[in-house]
Order: sequence, then structure tokens, then C-alpha cells
Amino acid sequence: MYPTILRGEHIRVDTRAFRNAAPNAGDVVVYYDRQFNTLFIHRIAAVSASAIELTWDNSSAPTLGSKTIPPRDLRGRVTSIFWSSGDGRIGKEIN
Repeated sequence: MYPTILRGEHIRVDTRAFRNAAPNAGDVVVYYDRQFNTLFIHRIAAVSASAIELTWDNSSAPTLGSKTIPPRDLRGRVTSIFWSSGDGRIGKEIN
């Protein structure tokens, strides 16, 4: 299985996506990781009122387990690929 977003690709992120709507399982999101003090991209595995469980999108990557974050750490939903060196990937919607 290939990852949804490849290394070096530029993506579009809807930073207003979660202002009026709740995140859903399967969404690819950008979130702030407090441990590393940086932004990461992951897919949502499960959503509860107080936590969001994230999972890896690339099964060929080493399995590090899932990660749980508070909803306030979400920064936006990835919507599409803006630039890519790969053929036919520009404009690909992420879902």
C-alpha cells in the first residue's frame, strides 16, 4: 500500500474545516504534536468527545502504534495535492 501523500509533495489544508464540523474517522489531518513541538500529518482512526485516535496511512512504514491527541491539537483537514513530481497526482483529492 502506498501512502496517500508522498515525500516532497505540497498539500492544501483547510484550516477552517473543524470550526463548524466535527472530524470523522478516515480524515487526513494536520495536527500539532506537543512532544516534538511540530506539525504532523496522519489519518483519523476513531473520534470520541475528548480524544482523537490517529493511525498510519502507509502499511510499509514501521508500525509505531496509534497516537491519541486532544481535539484542540487539530490544525486542519488535508484536501488535495497542490504540487507533486509524480505523474497525475497534482489536484488529487485526499479522502
